Amino acid sequence: MFTRSRQEPRSRVRLGLPDLGLALRRHGLAFLCYLLLALAFTWPTVAHLQDAITGIVDNRECLWNIWWVSKALSLGAPIFFTPYMFYPTGISLYFHTLDPLNGILAAPFVMMFGLSAAYNIMNIVWFVLAAGGTYLLAYHITANRAAAFIAGLIYGFSPYMAFHLWAGQITLLSTGLLPLYMLALLVGLRERWPFLLVAAVLLTATGLSEWHYLIFLVTITGLVAISESFRLRQARAIVLVFAKCAGVGALFLALFSPVLIPMIAEYTNKASAQRPIVHSVLHSVDLLAFWLPSIYHPLWGDWAQSIFSQLVSKDVVADVATLGYVALALALIGTLREWQRSALFVLMFVVGFLLALGPYLQIDGVNSYDTARPIPMPFVLFRMLPFMEIFRFPSRFVLIVMLALAILAAIGVDWLTRTPRLIRLPRWGRTMMPALLSALVLFEFWPKPFPMDPTTNAAEVSPFYRQLAADPSDYAILEVPNLKANAMFYQMIHQKRIFGGRIAREKLHDWRHDRFFGALIDSTPPVKDIGVDESPNAARAALACQNVHYIVFYKQNLDPRQSDGIAALQDTLFADVAPVYEDDILRAYQPTATPTGEPFWTPARDWYEPEVSAAGTVFRWLKGDTGTLRVYPCGAAEIMLRFNVIPMSQARTLQVRLNGGEQENFSLAQDMLTSLEIRLTLQPGENKIEFHSAEPPTSPEGEPRMLSLQFSNLSILPR
Repeated sequence: MFTRSRQEPRSRVRLGLPDLGLALRRHGLAFLCYLLLALAFTWPTVAHLQDAITGIVDNRECLWNIWWVSKALSLGAPIFFTPYMFYPTGISLYFHTLDPLNGILAAPFVMMFGLSAAYNIMNIVWFVLAAGGTYLLAYHITANRAAAFIAGLIYGFSPYMAFHLWAGQITLLSTGLLPLYMLALLVGLRERWPFLLVAAVLLTATGLSEWHYLIFLVTITGLVAISESFRLRQARAIVLVFAKCAGVGALFLALFSPVLIPMIAEYTNKASAQRPIVHSVLHSVDLLAFWLPSIYHPLWGDWAQSIFSQLVSKDVVADVATLGYVALALALIGTLREWQRSALFVLMFVVGFLLALGPYLQIDGVNSYDTARPIPMPFVLFRMLPFMEIFRFPSRFVLIVMLALAILAAIGVDWLTRTPRLIRLPRWGRTMMPALLSALVLFEFWPKPFPMDPTTNAAEVSPFYRQLAADPSDYAILEVPNLKANAMFYQMIHQKRIFGGRIAREKLHDWRHDRFFGALIDSTPPVKDIGVDESPNAARAALACQNVHYIVFYKQNLDPRQSDGIAALQDTLFADVAPVYEDDILRAYQPTATPTGEPFWTPARDWYEPEVSAAGTVFRWLKGDTGTLRVYPCGAAEIMLRFNVIPMSQARTLQVRLNGGEQENFSLAQDMLTSLEIRLTLQPGENKIEFHSAEPPTSPEGEPRMLSLQFSNLSILPR
């Protein structure tokens, strides 16, 4: 069925733009088989195409990614920034595992079949592309359809793929881009240079999908260039190879620059994208894990899982590295019998294997990083390369190992099919050997049914959210506590902006220390600030000012701290207010309030926390010589700012400036409380009132802080 064409040379198959009918006749059956196998391998995905999604770890977050990309495209909004999470500031998604490629490819399926079906269809598509891309690469190397088909099985249906389907990490299923890129690169370097343009486009597509895989392709490009240099052994030819690879990189940089430039800027300005080396240690492959059978197999999976759980930290959901004994045996044959064709892929195997071990060697669950004699591995040097501090999953280098293993196995199968003993067999006999090997690979890798997460009838989704979905108004809800990925899942149902959610490089909300909002965001009891009016009514008015229509308090799966904080918040802020909705899952309030007429204001992060004097007055010190108030008009543009201020240790000059405009100066007597009134005109949106001491701060005896001005009894009222 899948045999090498006698009209094509074994060592090299020229790729061009073949007749579509010829391509379908030659390779269509292989892709059809991969599709049928993907439907069976991912079972029961196809049986729950529209009412559940596959996976149980990151599946809801990945589903949100597809939802957001589709929504951003429909709104004509930027993809890499969302105002729908971390409201009202929104949040950058450049270092989130957003995977816009999946979102863009899934958008037509979202429109035709719905969000859950689009997610599941893309899962299946990536299995087919992973197997099919490897098939095409292996066919280019061997010109043997049977060998290429087996290579596609090894790479496309490996335990690595099974793990990421189980974990619900659709972004990491986009593995089909790697063999397709390598195929385009090899053809472009050796035969037809226009394929280098295809390689650059595939490199860009990978950058829009998964950053780990982009790094893998850059690594593969370097290994291919080195291999070609040894193969050609002529200075001019070697220079040309590196020039072509550089050209691919340059075109990629040009295509990807609209994303790459702001990413570099964010990386430079924020440390949240960087990860300490201990993260890489935790996500390294144990040396024994390579030889472990699949932990998802229906027969021996539980036994293998019991061993695997001893090799990884209890906090790690990753590091699956099963290679497969059939694949290893075939790859060994290919390496020993066809060294010239195997050399590049042996190099890939070794480099990927060593880098997957992480920064320090780990054996049988003991990482040498935690011992008196750490054993450094090549990943320590790899991590010193520019921007590699963002890399925290060395274990994912297993993907390079699996790709190399699949091609080496194809070379081994090709050699076996050409042995005199097999050639002398009748045609049915020659077909049986590849069929048997295919069956063995599938039997070794075949998983038990994957867990499904209901989406249309999820038990923990309150009917309240379906009520909100029927309301077309644009507003925010504030959930207490933040349920992170689950909050993102609920958002896809109610379609409203939320203060919660999470991104891959986890970040805390900018307002978590703010007046009124901070306690709700952190699920902690409310704390009085320096405002004259710190009443529950003022808090509810502030919420309404920020277009928050509902505050939702969850009842289930709370830790003791969250339960205590929620109880205190409800008792304080809503003691005299009845909930607008309640069930076993949540209790919802509307922030109705008697209008105060006061704009919402809050001290920024450049103030020390509130303190209480012996007389019961709440006050704050500036951190150093400068502090800022953030102010939102809430309909009042012409305002009167009132406050009491006491200078520290000496007479001081208080300088007040609104939005960087004209400065007002006020003289303050030493240690004397002064009451001030300042007329100001606010602009729409956020305003910043800056308080500054012209004299430097001081630190009195026994006080470690540098202090300048103390504020209390602050109010902002319309004139």
